[in-house]
Amino acid sequence: TPNKISSNEGLDVNTFGLPLIGICFLWLTKTWSRMKFLNKFGAYKVFAKMDSANLKNSSGLLGLTGPLNNEHAIEAGRVMERVWIKLNDLGLSVQPNFVIPDQLYRLKQKNIAPSLIHQLVETERKMHSELNIHGFLYILLRIGYCKEQPIRSKRLAIR
Repeated sequence: TPNKISSNEGLDVNTFGLPLIGICFLWLTKTWSRMKFLNKFGAYKVFAKMDSANLKNSSGLLGLTGPLNNEHAIEAGRVMERVWIKLNDLGLSVQPNFVIPDQLYRLKQKNIAPSLIHQLVETERKMHSELNIHGFLYILLRIGYCKEQPIRSKRLAIR
């Protein structure tokens, strides 16, 4: 809401740089009950196609990898924050993509739908062979220069 935005509470939807139809789509998918209903009609496929199109059309991708354990997961988060801040300082925009790492983590934990296992195993194989990624992919960052200066989200003051 405008009140929350002005008090730096929450995330201003304008930071996404979406057209009006995109903002309406966000509102439509605001609650899990709505998403559950829309998924009956294949909304999850639309999201997947949009997400993969963003990756395919990106200027650059940066993946943070390492051994899969708690210590390295925390370190990957720290590195991500430093890299993100540095890239922003250099005038680059950063968009995180966690879909692939999340699905690969679920695969490692054997917590994935059986119908997705083959596809994820193949995705992981391609990542290792074609992209020369070794270790576990913690996060994928889509990076590039924006055509327009993006609206930055505000932050709550440190108390």
